[in-house]
Amino acid sequence: MQHYFESIRFEMRFLCPRLEFSTATKKADNFMGQLFRCNLTDDNSKKELRLIVKLPHADEHRRKLVRIEKYFRKEAFMYGTVLPTLANCYIQRNLLPKDAVFPCTAR
Repeated sequence: MQHYFESIRFEMRFLCPRLEFSTATKKADNFMGQLFRCNLTDDNSKKELRLIVKLPHADEHRRKLVRIEKYFRKEAFMYGTVLPTLANCYIQRNLLPKDAVFPCTAR
């Protein structure tokens, strides 16, 4: 995960980055993984990026039991391919404004 934040920090040109994490769900709320709120700020430029990060459970036995990698790949495909395609269809039919923010940030 550190690699992704370094990549984002570089792309957004954060010079003095500060990263804050907090849990996004209560204990045992999420069967498939762990959700975290991440707030990446730059004290120098006042830029801010807020993210929700989903990670598989740390327990390897649990990950294998529910075949977590299969579900994470499907979810990434949904956010990275299906939802952007759907958003483009809505935009082409003037059902969404062209500058609409659509949550398709999976990488």
